[in-house]
Amino acid sequence: MPNTDKIFRDPLYNYIAIDKVRDAWVLELIDTPEVQRLRRIHQLGVSHFTYPGADHTRLCHTLGVLNLMQHSCRRVEAMDHGPDVERARHSLLAAAVLHDVGHGPFTDMLKAKDGDFFISDWLRNRNTVEFLGIWESVFNPDFNYGEFAIIRSQAGLNN
Repeated sequence: MPNTDKIFRDPLYNYIAIDKVRDAWVLELIDTPEVQRLRRIHQLGVSHFTYPGADHTRLCHTLGVLNLMQHSCRRVEAMDHGPDVERARHSLLAAAVLHDVGHGPFTDMLKAKDGDFFISDWLRNRNTVEFLGIWESVFNPDFNYGEFAIIRSQAGLNN
C-alpha cells in the first residue's frame, strides 16, 4: 500500500505527517500565499541575530501547532467518531493552520512596557478572523454565520 502522507521535517517534533487523501484541503490551505508568507517571519523576532540557532519561523511554528491539534483530534476520535467530531476536526485544523496568518514582521516586538499590545494586535486578530471567516464560508456548507458574528464582535470587527 503506498504512503498517503505528506511529511514535513520539523526540528521539534521530528516528522509531521498530513494524510494527502483525508486532509488534502489542509495541504491546499498550507500552500496558500497567506500561509506561505509565514516562512519569512521569524517566530522569535530578531533573536536570531544574537542567537543564530533561534531561527524558528512562524510557518514552522504553525506546522507544530497543526501536529499537536492532529494528536488532540485523534484522541477525541478514539472516544467518539460522530459527525460532530469530524466537523469540529475540520475547524480545529483550519484554526491551527491559520492562527498566525495575520502576523506581520516584528509584531511581538510592538508590545508596550506593561505587556499590552499596540494596534498591531488588533490588526493581527482582524486579519486572522476575516481570513478564517472567508475560508469557512467557502468550504464549510454548515457554516454558522450567527456564531461567526459573535466572534467578529468579540474581535471588535463589527464597528
